[in-house]
Amino acid sequence: INQYKIIKKIRETSSSKEKQGILESNKNDELLKKILEFVYNPYFKTGLSSKKINKKLPQTEYRLLLDQANSITYIFKYLKEHNTGTDQDISQVQWYIRNYSEGETDLVKEILTQTLKIGMTAKSINKVWKDLIPEFDVMLAEKYWEKIDKLEQDKPEIIITQKLDGMRMACIKNGNILDMRSRNGQQITGLIEIEEEMRKLPDGVYDGELLLNLSLPSKELFTKTLSTVRADGIKTGVIFNVFDYVSSVDGFIAGTFNESCKKRKMNLGNMLKEIHCPHISFVPVQYQGHYDSKIVDDLLKNAISLDQEGIMINIADAPYSKKRTADILKVKQMYTMDLKVTGVFEGKGKYKNCLGGVYVDYKGNS
Repeated sequence: INQYKIIKKIRETSSSKEKQGILESNKNDELLKKILEFVYNPYFKTGLSSKKINKKLPQTEYRLLLDQANSITYIFKYLKEHNTGTDQDISQVQWYIRNYSEGETDLVKEILTQTLKIGMTAKSINKVWKDLIPEFDVMLAEKYWEKIDKLEQDKPEIIITQKLDGMRMACIKNGNILDMRSRNGQQITGLIEIEEEMRKLPDGVYDGELLLNLSLPSKELFTKTLSTVRADGIKTGVIFNVFDYVSSVDGFIAGTFNESCKKRKMNLGNMLKEIHCPHISFVPVQYQGHYDSKIVDDLLKNAISLDQEGIMINIADAPYSKKRTADILKVKQMYTMDLKVTGVFEGKGKYKNCLGGVYVDYKGNS
């Protein structure tokens, strides 16, 4: 089939420019477009894994129209309506795969389990088909020290919480389906205790930090948490510290959810008080009121004395934005030092004929 030849061709080249060129030259291929949209959409899950799709089940025959049997879009539609990974769904998919030749079967399985790798990102694919694949983003903070003047001028209502040094995770709960992702969109699996408790909670997007339930200094806890969460298999003893909640999954995906931060935090706090979830914790508010630099300084000093990384400032009336924004600010202790400049280098591209940067000496290292 022509589309599989194109996919293999993309996989066989290591050049990003060539991969992009192959897609560009096949821009009018609607089926290729649908295949990539199906595989790369971060908000759609088939409920199938490589292990499930190869499960030994009795062979079942399904009656289909000839045009359905010959098009992979039929099974795409089926999986969008039946994505819980039941034996019946697996059986239907296995029957469909038998329509393909032995050489094509593995590739079809990769497509249907959304494990197909072609060495391209959603951003690269969207350069060919604009906005084809929704990109996964979460709200990211800017630096407090760069925004003090505006805060002093506006004196907005703010909410201060502890800055947690863990592994960022957003959990999208839609019915019985849980989709847990890091800030870079990588799926996080095996957190069985958190998964079980998430099923008790209302639908929505829960944003927070993963941390092991251990009493360790901040940096040591961060390192140990990352190694645990990134390991294969089942992970226990991890706490999901949630600091934000978007009640509309569709609103989160579309970026159209405008509920204020103070209302989101209030709803989240009330919800987690009512539903017993020992592995899901609400990050408590330390201060809510108009901006006061003394309060910020005092809370930062207190965080440092407790060996915490710092504090976070949220603008109380701000909506959830899926980007880096001044509506949320990170406050950490700043350290300065004087270093000897040993050389300079010129900028590149639009910075040609300008200073690109400087080399400094730090303890004998350049």
